[in-house]
Amino acid sequence: YKEQISAGYLSVSSNFTATDFLKLGLRVENTNLNTINNYTAAKVKQNYTNWFPSIFYSRKLTPTQSISASYSRSIQRPSFQLLSNEIQKINDFNYIIGNPDLTPEFKNAFEITYQQKKNVVSFYYNSTIDNINALYFTENDIAYLKNQNIGTQVEYGVEYGTSKKITNWWHMQYSATLFHSKFLDENQQSNFEKTSFYTNFSTNFTLNNTTHFDVIGRYISPTTAPYNENEAFHSFIFVFKKSFLQKKLQLRVTIDDVFNTIRYNSVNTFENYTTRKTDKPMTQ
Repeated sequence: YKEQISAGYLSVSSNFTATDFLKLGLRVENTNLNTINNYTAAKVKQNYTNWFPSIFYSRKLTPTQSISASYSRSIQRPSFQLLSNEIQKINDFNYIIGNPDLTPEFKNAFEITYQQKKNVVSFYYNSTIDNINALYFTENDIAYLKNQNIGTQVEYGVEYGTSKKITNWWHMQYSATLFHSKFLDENQQSNFEKTSFYTNFSTNFTLNNTTHFDVIGRYISPTTAPYNENEAFHSFIFVFKKSFLQKKLQLRVTIDDVFNTIRYNSVNTFENYTTRKTDKPMTQ
């Protein structure tokens, strides 16, 4: 396996007024990919060049308030494992097939952010084209799984974050996201569409100068992705931190999913094949 990436980046920024800031960027990348299967002598070669512009603008409204807007284009390349042209046999009725014809995903991201002291509100819109999805199909009662570039993944929503120092020994952070996601297939038909909610809080207790204790909680409502529906779940995390030898030595103990509530329940629905899966963390 060999992947060579050559890239160049140009960035220009300016505070063109006392309250306005603008930054423009342009990145160009060339990807040269070569793989060879030593058993079958099968080769995969890809060579492509892409451009990735970006723009960021911010304006200071008052000494404690600001607003900004940004756009960027980025790339997510398929891994060598996904590009493999091998066939993996899971059992007599389940096979995984590689796809050497996979191409990268490209993401266009837009965001507008308003900040007032330690409160931040953001509105965003993301569109990922040539979305890589694992698709099941059946032939002669045998299920095959193969990754393919299919459709466009769209997500837009609003995010809120804040932090507050309640006392000298108690500090809190909170964030929440309300978002809508949908998948547009090759015919631009909307599928797997849902509005979801995510929230996370973190509270930190400073017991003394060297001892800290954190409690973290999160909740994720039912979500959707291409060919996939996920049920809601919630969890709590406890973190204990202690430093010694004038903070040169640090001890950290973390317990994930303290109340053993995480269950990843999902349903994958394809044209003629449906799978249900339940999973949970291996350890706390």
